[in-house]
Amino acid sequence: MLKRIFSILLVLVVFSSLFVGCNKKDNSDGDPSSTKSSETKEESKEESKETKDPVRISWIDYAGIDLENWDKVLYELKDKENIEVEVQHVANDYTTVLKTKINAGEIPDVFMTGAGTDNVTYAEFSYDLSNEPIVDKFLDWALDFCRVGDKLVGLPANIQSYALIYNKKLFADAGITEIPKTLEELENVCEILADKGITPFSNGYKETWVVFQHQISPFIMAGGGTPDEIASKLTNGELTFDTMKYFNNYLDYIDLTVKYGLPKPLETGWEEQEVNLAVGKAAIMHMGEWCEPVLVKANPDVDVAFLPVPVSNDPNDARISSSVSSVLKVSSTSKNKDAAIKAIDYFLTSESGMNYTVVDSGWVLLLKDVPVEPDGMLVNSVNEILSDSSAYSWADTAWPDGFSEGGGKIIQAYIAGLKDRSEVGKELNALWLELSSE
Repeated sequence: MLKRIFSILLVLVVFSSLFVGCNKKDNSDGDPSSTKSSETKEESKEESKETKDPVRISWIDYAGIDLENWDKVLYELKDKENIEVEVQHVANDYTTVLKTKINAGEIPDVFMTGAGTDNVTYAEFSYDLSNEPIVDKFLDWALDFCRVGDKLVGLPANIQSYALIYNKKLFADAGITEIPKTLEELENVCEILADKGITPFSNGYKETWVVFQHQISPFIMAGGGTPDEIASKLTNGELTFDTMKYFNNYLDYIDLTVKYGLPKPLETGWEEQEVNLAVGKAAIMHMGEWCEPVLVKANPDVDVAFLPVPVSNDPNDARISSSVSSVLKVSSTSKNKDAAIKAIDYFLTSESGMNYTVVDSGWVLLLKDVPVEPDGMLVNSVNEILSDSSAYSWADTAWPDGFSEGGGKIIQAYIAGLKDRSEVGKELNALWLELSSE
């Protein structure tokens, strides 16, 4: 399964234990008092080891993960490696929180970013891992997503995919047997669901990354080109958002999700959006496979699958989006770099870490040796879809820093009725040029 996913992404790219052995010569000549003294020293060493204060490091990420099981991994890390991790999970406005810490000189020992332009943005704050032994555990092509020049500024955490996700029971209740592949078919499905008293969409549009960063991506990529090529054209003026082939389709799609969605989408966060789908308040949402633990926790009997996003009325344009999504970095100013690297190593490569990330959370790791495979509904859905079609890359991997948040706020204003389509296009163009010139 992993090889199949890796091959798709490659297309998109062209797209502890201490060893203390002294072997000291025994000079006691059988003296019992010497033996007792030796035993006392060994006991003292063990007591010292047990009472030694743990190495404390800080860690910040935006991973949407099961925090209860995550705590178990942290407990084991402290027990086995004597490393205590102070973790902050930030789902909302992560970039602002991270930059605030950096500007205050409080860079966490371990911090998570995206790939692509994020690597450049945070390069000066990232320790060069090129010569660390942990690097040998990762796939070479995946490491390329984490390089800036000859510097390895982080380690690739996982591959992720996002698209529409639908509640299979609600589709069955409405008599829907074929998933929509075009915008016209999607609207028809919404009408059928609504006629049966089922709300089609759950929208977490309080989050800029939900309403903009993730949802516009397939509409951009369907127009052709790689993320870098598209970004270059936007910067030199050869391309603008309002003249993109499927930009108006994106706004049509957003309008559709709001029209057929639950009330107050701009007040709904990502977790509420997911719970709404799981418990049957709505039939469709846009999210990635990382949400499965939240869905199952809300409803252990939930049955979901991916629905490739229809971006036009050509069914061949409907695809999911996949990419190396998260990069774990070690702060260049960390006083505990060895402990930070050990923590990442334990999280991604230990048996306990893999059981958590792969088995519990459905991550697809980028290691040369992964003895376990994810077995979640959504990961299997990705595998099934990618066996028959390709995936879009993530457009935002080449966006200038700040464009996701800024662009998301423009779309939120559009949904609130404060901006029309013409203003949206012009403001996205102006924002891009402003940020790309910094």
